[in-house]
Amino acid sequence: MKSIRLWEMYGANLIYPTTSGILLSNQVGGGACFQSQLEGFILPIEQQFSPNNVWLSELELALYQIFENCAQIDIDMANAFDQLMQSSVTTNFIRINRDKLTDSCEAWLHVHVCESEFATFHGFGNFEGVLTWHNSD
Repeated sequence: MKSIRLWEMYGANLIYPTTSGILLSNQVGGGACFQSQLEGFILPIEQQFSPNNVWLSELELALYQIFENCAQIDIDMANAFDQLMQSSVTTNFIRINRDKLTDSCEAWLHVHVCESEFATFHGFGNFEGVLTWHNSD
């Protein structure tokens, strides 16, 4: 199977799980450096980059504040994540999958995605996916 390492990607992105023949992997979980992977493809999320930090998007910076160096997600982090996602029209269609908190960690969150006219992608309907970004290690 073909594979893509997402270790050096910019911004936070969604993985849409589907039979694609492409295995997407990322180093996640902060210092735990787990190697998570999922077959599918990347869906971009609209995000802004700060002129003071060209390497990380504003969304990534906010995600680091919640999850930095976290190998397991708790309810308080899940609540903070959902609140962050609801704060912008470009992300308010994403919420954490609370049934998969134990499978989630920094840079690899299982999420519910709802169809939205404000998303950068269309026609996928509602789906379960993974939100991933650059690991903090």
